[in-house]
Amino acid sequence: LSLPARLAILAVLVALSPAPNAQSSPQSSRAATQPGTGSYLGLGMKRTMEDTETSSGDSEEDGVENACGFFWTTGRGLNGPNPPGVHAIYQLDLTANLVATYPQTNPGGSPNGHYDMARDEANLKLYAGEESGFLAEYDFDPNPAPNGTLTFNQSFVIPGVGRIRALAYDPATQTFFTSDLGGPIFAFTINPPQVVGVLPNPGKNFTGFGWDDVNNRLWSFSRDPQVDFNAIDPGTGLLVPGTNFTGIAQPAPNLSS
Repeated sequence: LSLPARLAILAVLVALSPAPNAQSSPQSSRAATQPGTGSYLGLGMKRTMEDTETSSGDSEEDGVENACGFFWTTGRGLNGPNPPGVHAIYQLDLTANLVATYPQTNPGGSPNGHYDMARDEANLKLYAGEESGFLAEYDFDPNPAPNGTLTFNQSFVIPGVGRIRALAYDPATQTFFTSDLGGPIFAFTINPPQVVGVLPNPGKNFTGFGWDDVNNRLWSFSRDPQVDFNAIDPGTGLLVPGTNFTGIAQPAPNLSS
């Protein structure tokens, strides 16, 4: 999915919608430090439109997360600063200026590299999903200031989940959530690496998840084929009434993945 389309639509939607409460207002320039904002803000929920692909030069970005005061995106490296086909993780400030570029470590050998990302901000960790149940774990060191460094740590294989495309993490229960387009929603852990729950898909083609710490629920990005955003009850997989937002995406390449 092309991120400018995702971020542009969310900028409009969130500007028209109330924040869940004062703590989780998308207006904060340090949003990731406030409870309940980091992960679903990773879907692009800011009041200003951020075009990360222009900043990175990579026209095939797939995943996005907001953590430790930065946006992080995953790119396939088709037109980016790395040689063609060298997958990258881009670190951007909260106005979408490119700060650093890191090579992806692709444990699953996916031709597309990493998909969506999730964060465990308390432990300074970022996660990215791949094909065949592979999950990559990265450590963020805030030093040297002001941008810190990102380092690959380890990978996990989660049996039974298939492609980890949409991805979010609930730090309170140490549970990840993933889904691939119209597939079911899997809840899984990494200690040990196993599926702990399977929820029915509520009729959406999921490509992005985010976790809302304040309201303890998932936010989802899907295209059905219209751009669509919904909150999801993590206990049932049902859409939360009154949380649906829709929009029209900008033209984007490779919408099949």
